[in-house]
Amino acid sequence: MLNACATKLHERHVIVNGEQLDDEALCVLEREGGSIPDGEYWYDPTSGLWGELGGPAFGCIDSGIGVGGQLGADASSGDTGVFLNGRELPPAELELIERLVGPFASGRYFLDGDGYVGFEDGTRLLNLLELISRAESLLCHQAMHLRAGERAFDDDMAGTCDDALAEIDTVRVTRRAR
Repeated sequence: MLNACATKLHERHVIVNGEQLDDEALCVLEREGGSIPDGEYWYDPTSGLWGELGGPAFGCIDSGIGVGGQLGADASSGDTGVFLNGRELPPAELELIERLVGPFASGRYFLDGDGYVGFEDGTRLLNLLELISRAESLLCHQAMHLRAGERAFDDDMAGTCDDALAEIDTVRVTRRAR
């Protein structure tokens, strides 16, 4: 199957982390994430995040795929002072994360393929995927109540929201203490 894929791709122009992909590497990526238009991209092999060169994260595929060159600090043209796996985040991407966890101090962090975020020394702070899942769950719960003509936040919902916010506050305190 790879050879059939490679025969169709020989004229493609896809660059990942500054490196032109050969047909085999492009086939691997397209099996993971679907069709990839010609262009320049960055890929974070630690987290699986990827985007167009100079832009914020656009999607997520499996982490650990060995394609492209080394991820550069300037891959997203970030200027926030917050680095994830060596890539400086642009404001839009940082704002999205801060909506979930509150203000994020300038510094160097990791984000792994399981969603854990922490300091580069390996200390875990939180799981971004779990927070996103909880936020989605709360929004779904709220939407169900709105559809049923009920108040958006009933007592059960308020308790759940309070629990989620308390956990986020705990993470903030933990980060400040470092």
